[in-house]
Amino acid sequence: MDNFNIKIFLNSKKQYYTFNEIKYKTYKNIVKTILNNNNTDVSELFNNLISSHCVNNDNNFNFLEKLCILLALRIICISPVLDFSVLDKNKKQQFISVDLTKLLEQLQLKNEDFTDTQTIENVKINFSSPSDFFYNTFEEHYISTIKNITVNNVTYNVNDNSALDLLPTSSLKYAKDFFNKIHDTLNDLFLLKVNFGKNEKIDLPLSLKDNTIIEFLKILFKRDLLSLYEFEYFFISKANLSFDLLYNSTPAELNVFMNIYKKDLEERNKQQQSNNLNPLTPNLNKINE
Repeated sequence: MDNFNIKIFLNSKKQYYTFNEIKYKTYKNIVKTILNNNNTDVSELFNNLISSHCVNNDNNFNFLEKLCILLALRIICISPVLDFSVLDKNKKQQFISVDLTKLLEQLQLKNEDFTDTQTIENVKINFSSPSDFFYNTFEEHYISTIKNITVNNVTYNVNDNSALDLLPTSSLKYAKDFFNKIHDTLNDLFLLKVNFGKNEKIDLPLSLKDNTIIEFLKILFKRDLLSLYEFEYFFISKANLSFDLLYNSTPAELNVFMNIYKKDLEERNKQQQSNNLNPLTPNLNKINE
């Protein structure tokens, strides 16, 4: 088995799904895409990430299920803690840590698949939760809830734009109302809710209307690109670890390697200092060379 598999439970589907780990090479590509700051590209990247890493054949997920998947992969493959800093009203830097496991638990409790059906004469329209994190217009948001249209027992997928011409006029209003229902049901959830400084706080609600989900995902996976290049240099040239190990490990595993290396380096430095203070003590490092 080449890949270690991760089981993620989706409450809306009442079952586990299996995913491959996010390796460092993939993580670096995520960071680079986020830095380009194009929400359409970032959304497509995360959709492709879920699709390519899902071992199951059935991976038709809605936006909330995808958010839970990405959050779980981030917790396991990178870190369960989100660390960042903000400036308070006095321009003083405040460091903030967020426990992502608690957020995932909250999202799982709300993770339900919204569905509805509208039938008008010989036309049947099936509605469900949007599947993407980002849409350019409100109209795209509403239409995203329409999954398929059946006319005279012939079903059309809405990916075929010509199928939208078959919609009754009232269906667009129905889609808008259904979308607002989903939004209102989730409106009490916060992706970030942090107090800092003196009576200051960050509130980032889970909202389908202002693209807060895609912005949160960018925060979740963002990293300074220069720091990654510095890490690669140190990992290979200083710690003498291999390029293959770098690219075939998760960021969390690489942190373990580096922590072991730092601990070993500290112990070597302490031993060296002890030898310098006690010149009559045999230098075991020299003897073993």
